Amino acid sequence: MAVDSPDSAYKGKSLQIKSAVIVNFKGDVINIEPFMTGFAIFEDIMKKTMTMQIGIVDGVGLVERLPIVGDEIFILQVSSSSFENDITVQMPIYAVYDKQKLNDTTTTYVLDCVSFEYMNSLSRTADRAYSGLPVTDMVRDIYETYLKSDENKKPLIVDQSVGNHNFIAPETDPFEFIDFLAHEAVAGNESANYIFYETRDNFNFRTLNRLYRQEPTYTFIVGQNNIQKKNTDQTHFDDSNFVEGYTIVREMDTLNLTQRGYYDNSVLAIDPILKRFTDRAFTYSDNFDQIDHLSKNKSIPDNSRKNLHYGASRSKYFVSQITDGNYYQEPYLQDKITSENDKSSYYASRRWLTENKRMAIESGLDYLLIDVDVPGNPAVKVGDIVNLLIPADTVEEELKGSYNPKYGDEFQNAKFLVQRICHRYNKDSNEFITSMRLSKDTVAAKIKAESDEV
Repeated sequence: MAVDSPDSAYKGKSLQIKSAVIVNFKGDVINIEPFMTGFAIFEDIMKKTMTMQIGIVDGVGLVERLPIVGDEIFILQVSSSSFENDITVQMPIYAVYDKQKLNDTTTTYVLDCVSFEYMNSLSRTADRAYSGLPVTDMVRDIYETYLKSDENKKPLIVDQSVGNHNFIAPETDPFEFIDFLAHEAVAGNESANYIFYETRDNFNFRTLNRLYRQEPTYTFIVGQNNIQKKNTDQTHFDDSNFVEGYTIVREMDTLNLTQRGYYDNSVLAIDPILKRFTDRAFTYSDNFDQIDHLSKNKSIPDNSRKNLHYGASRSKYFVSQITDGNYYQEPYLQDKITSENDKSSYYASRRWLTENKRMAIESGLDYLLIDVDVPGNPAVKVGDIVNLLIPADTVEEELKGSYNPKYGDEFQNAKFLVQRICHRYNKDSNEFITSMRLSKDTVAAKIKAESDEV
C-alpha cells in the first residue's frame, strides 16, 4: 500500500555537488560532474558494506576514453544548508550497468560502486588462530588485518562480548568468518544476535538488543497539518520531519514469522564427550520478556492459538558443549583438558544457550516493514531508532486527528529500527530524498482478547 503524504509540497533540501571525480588506474583525475544525472548511496543493516550508484549521460565516450576498466575510484563531495559539514564519499567502481543509446552521440549508463572493504574481503583470506579471546576481539583483529582500507580508515564500533573462545579462521573470506563469529558471540546474558554493517562514519558489530534500547534520533510524521498540530503542539517540527510518502511493505506475515521461529522455536544439542542432550524451546507466550523489543506489548492476544505452539515451528540441531561452565571445570575432566592440550574443548561454546533467542529476535525484523521517503537527511543511518507517527484509519469522529496506536503515537511507543536507507539525489530537479525501510518487531498498543473489557 503506497500512500502519499497530503502535504508534499516540500521536496527535500537541495544539494550542491562540490566535487565529483574519477581517479583512474594511471592516477589521472577526471571531473565527471557535468555528466552526472544524480546518485544514490545505500546502507543496509543486513549487508556488510555500503554501495553507491552514479547516473551518467555521456556524449564524449568516458568509458572508452578513460578507459573505465574496474580499477577506478569515484570521489564525491557534497554540501547543503541542511547539514553543517561537507560530506565526502569515495568508493571503487566495479561495474557499468544499463548502458543505453539516447542518440548517435549520447549514451546513458550507471556506474556501480562498493566499499573498499568489500573489495578487500574478496581478495583476501582470513587464516588466523584465536585462543582465549572474546569474540569481539577476534572481530576487531579481522577488521584491522584484512578489511580496513587505507582510503577510509573507518573505526569499528562494537558491543563488547563476554567469555573467551578458541576459533580458527581456515583461509576463508573475512566476512564469512565474521558471520560465523556473530553466531557465537554473547553479550552478557543476552542472545547471540550480533550483526556487522557499515554506515557512512564507521563499521559496526552490534547486537539487536542494544540497538533496540537506543533513544530515537528523529521523529517523522505522516498526516495533515491539523493532525500534526493536535498531537505535536508541545514539540517543534519543521518540514524535514514530514513524510512525503510511505508504503507498508509487510505486516504480520504469520506464515513467514512461524517458519522463521518468531512464535516458537527449539534447539536440540548433543554433547558427545559428556554424553548429554538438551532440548530448549522458546515460545512467544512464555519467553517474550527474555528478549528486547521496540514495544512492551505482544503482537498477539493472550488467547491466540499461537500461544499453544511449543517449539516445533523451527528447530535446529547441533553438537555443542553442554556444561554450566567449561569442560575443565567438570569433575572428571579437571587437569585433563588444558588450554595447551585441547584449546577447542577448553573454551566452551555457549551457542546452545542463546540460539533460541537469536532466532526469535532476528525473525522479528520482518514483523512490520514500512518504506518511508523524507526530505534528504544524511544524518540518519541504519541501526538508528526513529519515531514514526501515522494517522489512524478511521471515520469515527472522536478518533479523527489521532495517530494509529498500533504503530505508535505520542502516548504509545512509536519506535522503529532503520533497517535500510538510500540517500538519493536528482541533479536535474536538485531534489535530495532519503528513503528508509523501517522495521518494528511487535505492536505499540496492547491487543485485547475478546473476553477483555473494551
